[in-house]
Amino acid sequence: MKIFKKKAAIIVSAIALTGGLLFVPVTKANENIILASVEWVNSQINPLKSEVNALKQQVSQQQQEINTLKQQIGQGGSTPPPATTPATVYVTKNNTAFRTGASTAYKVVAYKNAGTSFKIVGQHSGSTGLWYRVELTSSTLAWVNSADISTTKPSGTAPKEVFAFGEVNLRSGATTAYRVIETIPRGTTMAYLSSFTNAAGETWHRVKAPSGNEGWVIGGLVEVR
Repeated sequence: MKIFKKKAAIIVSAIALTGGLLFVPVTKANENIILASVEWVNSQINPLKSEVNALKQQVSQQQQEINTLKQQIGQGGSTPPPATTPATVYVTKNNTAFRTGASTAYKVVAYKNAGTSFKIVGQHSGSTGLWYRVELTSSTLAWVNSADISTTKPSGTAPKEVFAFGEVNLRSGATTAYRVIETIPRGTTMAYLSSFTNAAGETWHRVKAPSGNEGWVIGGLVEVR
């Protein structure tokens, strides 16, 4: 009992000497526990850091691709014309608009009259149809809709009508992928507007049907005269 009281007195004296604070010494076992905890936390965080860095790199690459596409389409970019595309186009009607981009939303650079020819340097196919990028001058490029030009050089006497010697579909564009506006009966005469040769080498003619509808008919079922 005397020994216990003596130890208690020593502890009380130690507390008094340290200002009332009791310090518990850190043992080697405690150090090992702390180090193991830090290592475990790092083992969980490091893989997450690697995944985040990989995702950042992937997002950066995708953003670069998006910026490239925006520059090509939104700022007047184009894809090179296919090998089957004629090198020259001819304007088919007066006051045809040439624009800064491949849609009617872009501003007009110039108006050109029928018979004028231009060199093709690119093309773009979108929701508003097929557009060609052409050289207006040696330093100026512009876009024109395929509906306003022809890939065949106009002759001395311009064609005025198209005769259907077989039943033919009037379509909204110059390939069979476009929707059918109406079916033109055999023997029908239509007003001629322009001609176009598509990437597949097919010749199509833009016409105005007796119903008033305008569209495209494939050249193999009609005669231009």
